[in-house]
Order: sequence, then structure tokens, then C-alpha cells
Amino acid sequence: MSIQAKWFKSDPEFDKVLIDNFKADIESVPSGALDSWKEDHYGRLALILLCDQFSRNCYRGSPDAFKFDEHSLAISQSTVASPELFSKYKHHEKIFITMPLMHSENLANQDLLMSIWEAMIADLTQRGLDQ
Repeated sequence: MSIQAKWFKSDPEFDKVLIDNFKADIESVPSGALDSWKEDHYGRLALILLCDQFSRNCYRGSPDAFKFDEHSLAISQSTVASPELFSKYKHHEKIFITMPLMHSENLANQDLLMSIWEAMIADLTQRGLDQ
């Protein structure tokens, strides 16, 4: 199974691994226990993965799967709003940084996502890495 298929496909075994290893961390986000992670660009990425991706696995089939979206969206928005910070990420990391914008139902967030992804595609194409 490819990494992409494993990541985005429902897999109870993978969900269990995430539940066992990360659910307590996810649950600690609203209290601010992991706020220090925002001080580092990889800490920001980790928080987005916890709140936007891992939460969907840990609470699959429940409304709780989305209860951490506001946290991941706020981190995503503040990260992309800082060109200095956002430029620290590689393209594949930027995909996950912007994923909360994709999950948002706000049209302005969707427009922002498209402009960011179009710029990334243009950059990759210019460098001959679009294949």
C-alpha cells in the first residue's frame, strides 16, 4: 500500500496506532499544553497534523473528528500569513500546513488555499519537478 493510500484511506489498524500514541496529545491542545510547539516551525506542523489529520483518525465516524479544526485552522492561517515562516517548509510539508484551509467551509480560506497551491505548482513546474 502506498503512503498516500495508507494516510488517506480508512484503516482501523492505523487508526488504533494513532489513538494509542497521540489521542492524549490531541486532547491536551485546547488547554494550551502544547502551545510552546508554535514557537518552532516543525512544532507548528506537528500541531496541525495532530489537530487536523490525527483527530480525524482518532474520532472517525464521530462529530469529534472535527472538534480540533479551529485550532489547526488558526495555526495554518498564522503560518501562511508569515512569508518568512511559511518559506521554511518544503512543498510536501506545505500541503499539510494548508490542509486546514481545505477542510474549512469558508470561501476565503478556499481561495487562499488555491492561490498557495497554484504558486507551489508554478514553482515546481519552473524547476522541472512537476512530474
